[in-house]
Amino acid sequence: MSDYFIYYCISMKHFIYFSLLLVLSSCDFSNEKPRSTTFWIDNPLETPITISIDGKKHEIAANSQLLLELKSGRHSLDYNNEQINFVVKPNDQQVIMNPTLSNYVFYNEIYSEIGKNAEEEVERAYKAYLYDYYLPSGDTVKVPFKLVSDFFIGRYNYYWHLNPTEPFPNTAKINKGGSNLSTAPQSKIFREHDFYSYIGEELAAEFRFPKNETKLSDLKPFEFMPDSLHFDCAPAEKVLQLKRAQFDSLQTADHSEMRALYNRFSNQKDMSNVRNECSPSDNKSLDPNSNYGDLEKVMSNRVSELSENSAFIVK
Repeated sequence: MSDYFIYYCISMKHFIYFSLLLVLSSCDFSNEKPRSTTFWIDNPLETPITISIDGKKHEIAANSQLLLELKSGRHSLDYNNEQINFVVKPNDQQVIMNPTLSNYVFYNEIYSEIGKNAEEEVERAYKAYLYDYYLPSGDTVKVPFKLVSDFFIGRYNYYWHLNPTEPFPNTAKINKGGSNLSTAPQSKIFREHDFYSYIGEELAAEFRFPKNETKLSDLKPFEFMPDSLHFDCAPAEKVLQLKRAQFDSLQTADHSEMRALYNRFSNQKDMSNVRNECSPSDNKSLDPNSNYGDLEKVMSNRVSELSENSAFIVK
């Protein structure tokens, strides 16, 4: 028997039929070949913009985009008399680049399997995709969308299925596998004005988003581990210094070196190998007040955070 089912979406504003696309893999690719990443460089403004990538100028028309493949390694972008440097990781996840730092909106619709009465399941699913929104009055409300103005809007970071110009399609088959759920989410990144058009009159006046006043020069580089942090256990401190040196190498590596360097940096076995020497939970003879556990968690989280990004800002 086939495990494929037709799903439809019950929209928050009206009944519409949508398709569910396959969820992208969140893993880094293990292929050792150097990789390039396709950047969707977007201009949601009503006027054209001119940017430079690595010194080459590109004009992007109003409400348009430039698809540009960038090799892994270090790059620079110039826009509006400001420059930002960034490193592209060795992967092929699609990324929206937002040089104007404009507002975008991440929005979910919930699919329901045709022929199934799934009202309660749909309601639970909607509640799972609510986000905090801060009103001008200072009050916080739950809303089914999330305001985004990041320089990089990665597909993995927000799990969006549809980019700014892809409309919600009508219907599709999906592989249900062993799941007994009759609902599934579908997500999209909207340009701000397109989101207003999609929602229409249902968007109250207090949800008209304020302009993002952040400039490219305000953006902070990704910081792996502050220099002020140190392990009180020598073997762990040695691993920390190694990881700092590896991260520094990532910021200057060329395309041919990037995959191997990133694999070494993201490999967390180095820290696992010193647990017995440094972790009080593994070795009861150690000082229970050691800072190993806290700092190991911080470092692991920073490595994981970097793994979730297709590119990151550097000095």
